[in-house]
Amino acid sequence: MQDRINSKARKNKPSRKRRGRSQTRTAGKQKRQPDAAGGRNVKGSRMSGSRGAGKAGRKPRRHAAPHFGSGKDPLFSVVITSPGSAASDAGQEGAPVPEEYRGLKLDPFQKEAIRHLKAGRSVLVSAPTGVGKTLVADYLIERMYNEQSRVIYTAPIKALSNQKFKEFKRLLGEENVGIITGDIAINPSAQILIMTTEIFRNMLHLSPRALDGVSHVIFDEIHFIADEERGTVWEESIIFMPEQMRLLGLSATIPNAEE
Repeated sequence: MQDRINSKARKNKPSRKRRGRSQTRTAGKQKRQPDAAGGRNVKGSRMSGSRGAGKAGRKPRRHAAPHFGSGKDPLFSVVITSPGSAASDAGQEGAPVPEEYRGLKLDPFQKEAIRHLKAGRSVLVSAPTGVGKTLVADYLIERMYNEQSRVIYTAPIKALSNQKFKEFKRLLGEENVGIITGDIAINPSAQILIMTTEIFRNMLHLSPRALDGVSHVIFDEIHFIADEERGTVWEESIIFMPEQMRLLGLSATIPNAEE
């Protein structure tokens, strides 16, 4: 009888070990699965978060509007979009805004932008191509020119800088307009100075005294701040601008301008 009991005990021992090993392996798999899934999630986030603007099917690394304030007092900046955001003229602060400029009747968004510029604020104008956002920049430059203040007009490419240089020379006189790009430097101490955005960023770091007397900086195509490779140029330019300097940003392609 005792031999039968011992024999049954020996037969049951291996089966208990096998169950133990099976449970251990199952538990190990359950522990590893979340880790593996987590690894895939992390890898996926890295791939989706590092895609830059300007490449097909890829989202921009950053948007322009959240960087507009750059830590400066929000009371000194405002975003103007067209159409739809302009307020009525009644009860608005500051000096009166002209109804026309250069023989053209100003749209509500143009008048609102001019009003805020005259009040000493930085302004971001987001408007479709061809509706007249550049007219706001022209008004600001002419006004600052008449007040003997300096203005810098920045553009993302040399061709656009050269184009603006020719335009403002014709309007204000050759002796009052200068240009600085990677290729040329003409009249660099002029009251109205045209340059690429990279040149302006470099001046902020290397020769800030050359910017004495500059009241406003105009950033044409400011949506380049969302560019994966060059966006930091616009970020640094805005962040390191002196506190007393105001900016006017122009763009037709800011998707989140009102945020």
